[in-house]
Order: sequence, then structure tokens, then C-alpha cells
Amino acid sequence: MRVYWLVLPLTAVIFGSGCASLQTTTKEGVRFVQSQKIYVDCPVDSVNLAPDLQTALAENGFNVTDSPNLTRYNVTLAYKAYRDVFHWAFHSMNVKVTDLYSGQVIWSTHLGDSQFESARTFIRRVATKMRESLLSEDVVQTAESIERAEINVADFKKYLETNADELDEIEGIWSNFENTYKVAIKRKEGGRFIASILESEVAGWTVGEVKAEFSETAYDGMYSTKYFLAGKLKVGTTSEIDGRGMLQIPVITPAGSNFNVSFLKNYPPLSRDQSSAPAKSVAESPSKYDDYLQAVVVVRTPSGTGSGFFVSSDGILLTNEHVVGDDRTVSIKLRGGELLMGYVVATDVKRDLALITVRGKKVPWLSLAENNDADIGDSVVAIGTPLGELDWTVTKGIVSAYRENPSGVAVVQTDAALNRGNSGGPLISEKTGRVVGVNTYGFGKANIGLNFAVSAQEVKDAFSRQLSGNRK
Repeated sequence: MRVYWLVLPLTAVIFGSGCASLQTTTKEGVRFVQSQKIYVDCPVDSVNLAPDLQTALAENGFNVTDSPNLTRYNVTLAYKAYRDVFHWAFHSMNVKVTDLYSGQVIWSTHLGDSQFESARTFIRRVATKMRESLLSEDVVQTAESIERAEINVADFKKYLETNADELDEIEGIWSNFENTYKVAIKRKEGGRFIASILESEVAGWTVGEVKAEFSETAYDGMYSTKYFLAGKLKVGTTSEIDGRGMLQIPVITPAGSNFNVSFLKNYPPLSRDQSSAPAKSVAESPSKYDDYLQAVVVVRTPSGTGSGFFVSSDGILLTNEHVVGDDRTVSIKLRGGELLMGYVVATDVKRDLALITVRGKKVPWLSLAENNDADIGDSVVAIGTPLGELDWTVTKGIVSAYRENPSGVAVVQTDAALNRGNSGGPLISEKTGRVVGVNTYGFGKANIGLNFAVSAQEVKDAFSRQLSGNRK
């Protein structure tokens, strides 16, 4: 028996006759939020069954969307068929519903080759069974519960004026960049701030609902953040107020898409110094190192700031393990100012290396060196964010020696200036333009010209599987 994917029009597919009882599985204790959007995904859909399932689900009361980025629930449809002497016939069909917020399969059904019926009949019965299982009284929720905090605009402005000298810079009235809603951000107890909606043109969001929660960190202008997406899904991130006074919130949706939410401050008005663009920095000035600079990023976590650089156009980047620590998601700032969220996908504590991926973004990247890329005495440049503040700083030196650290890890010794915050940035050979090492540590509280980078070969050894085939 030879197995193929279905290739004939729906009316020509023979699934036999009869109508077997569908056996379904619903996760125990699941709560299904009816207002959340649901998306039908069929990776191989030779006879175009996905639109039929979308229609059937909508007719059964589900909130169907065509966008995988706006959904909470993903419905995966998979099917095969076999060909005998006379015709193509049904082999198997599976449907499962995944809650992208929790990552759990909450409902599933399977039709094997001993159960026969037409494709359209099966699709309609699947939708009916899903309704009976997920929209039943003991499972369904009409809406996600969310905190409310009614704020009177006049009273809030008076509060801002009265406490002007003690306000955190995040406090005030803000509008999103698209000007579709306005929020008041006010301090609550325990270093916490809430963003309450004052005006909204976005369906599903009403005045008084909390759009985001912020908590102070040890770094000025940076906040641990819980942000509510469409459908009231709460996602964690790290936000910051940039040099122009704009609030930037990088977000990864449950479907894995990256996007940035920007807010403009309406009140109190920013001073001229706050709202004007900052003076040109090294990162913004034309330089022969521009190609390198574009691939370098600032890596921020609630506990610190470091550097990193892309080694793949698909968004794979390197930094130090001590930069990310125990955090599984980090904030990534691109040279152009865009903030993204990154997932920590692998670490090597012994080598002090970490691998991060940024999804859905094509980026400039740097190549890792071969063994003979830089001899002792050859010129190298280090790029990073020294002291956690001076973004995209370039320093120059030479390869002083190749050594092993006390853990037996191969390192490159250099006199290129490295300071706190340079960790995770690239050490680049000027001769070849390739990365010879990942900057990691130096001796002394201030730079004394005795600094080290984990060698490129150690990177390849640590992450050979993840980096293979991911350079372009």
C-alpha cells in the first residue's frame, strides 16, 4: 500500500459510507474563553478543507480569525489518503485545539481508516463536537477576567501637578502611536504602576480596564511589564522609555510574532530637553564599522544590561550566559532603536555563552571566524554597551595572546578596552571582518588592557547543532 496526500477535488474524494461515532478528548478542568479568536491551520490542505472547517466553526459560535497573530486558540487539521486500484480513499484525519497561551492541547479527535464518511460531513461533525465540548456551560467563559481601575482625568491631572517633583517618568497620560486608545499610568503600591484606559477605539477594550502593569527595576526608565493583547491575553516583557521620551513595549504574541507597541506622552508635557532627539552618538554617525554595528544589539533583563550580536539573518544572536542568567526572555534593542523580545534557547555555563532567537525578523549578521583569522598582534575591534549606557561603542586593540581560562575554555586575550556592559559583544578581526571571540571579562574595576573573549571555535563547539545551516 502506497501513501499519498489527497490531491483530488473534495467531491471526488471517497471516504466510504456510514457514520461512525466521533471519539473526542477534552482536557480536564479546561476553561474556554468564547470571546477569544480561533484560527484554523492545515499545513497540507490538498483538497481545501480548512475553509470548510472555518465556516463550520463560525456557524457553531466560535470567533474565527484569518490571522494567526491575533488568535489564542489554534485548530490544527491534518489528513492523509491512500490510493487503491479504483480510487483515492480516506486514510486518517486528526483535529486538535491548542491554547497558545498555555501551550496545551485542550481538545482533540481522530478518525482512523476503519471509520468512514464524507469529508464535508466529518468537518461539520467536528465543529458540532467542539461546540458541545468547549462551549458547554461548565467549560465556556464569555470573557477573560481583567483588573479595572477607573481614573478621573481631572483628578489625575491634579495629582500629576501636585506631585510633579516626585513622579516617576512613566506616570502620566499616554496615547498609543496609532492614536486608537489613551491610557493613564499611575503609581500603585509596591513600586507598581497600572495603565488604565481613558479612551478607546479598539473593539473589546473599554474605559477603566487595565491595559498594562509595570514594575520598577534597578535601571532608570526600564520596567518589568505585563501587557494585555487583543482578547485580554497577558504577556510578559521589559519596556523602556527611550531618549525621545517615548514608551516602548516589545511584545511576542502567543503565535510567536514580534511587534513593538509605542506610546507618546500627552501629559504632563515633556520639557524641550526631554522631547528633542539626543545628540548624535557613535552608533548614529557614519563609520567604516557601520556594517558591524548594525548586527550588534543591547541585551536587557530586569537584573542587568549587556551586549550581543546576530550570527544569522533569521534572528539568532549570541551573548554571555551571565548576561541572561535565569531569564528565558530578554529585551533586545536594535541599533535603529527598535525593541524586540528574544527567547533564550540555549546556554553553556562553563563557556559563559548564551544563544537567543528573535522571531519573525530578518537582520544583519556577523560571521564567526576560522582558526587563522587573526594572528597575535593583528588589529581587532570590540563593540558593545560599556557601563550599560554607552550603546554601540567601538574600541580598538590587538590580539595579545590565545590562552585557556581556568575552566579549560579557549579565550582570546586583547587590549581592546572592555568594561561592564561590553559582555556578550563581538571581538572582530579587522583583517577578515569575522568574529574571533565573544567579549566576556577583564581584570579590575576599570579597563587596564587585560581583557578576554571566548573564542569563536568554542562558540561553534557549544552550539554546533543550533548554528548549522542557520547563517543565511
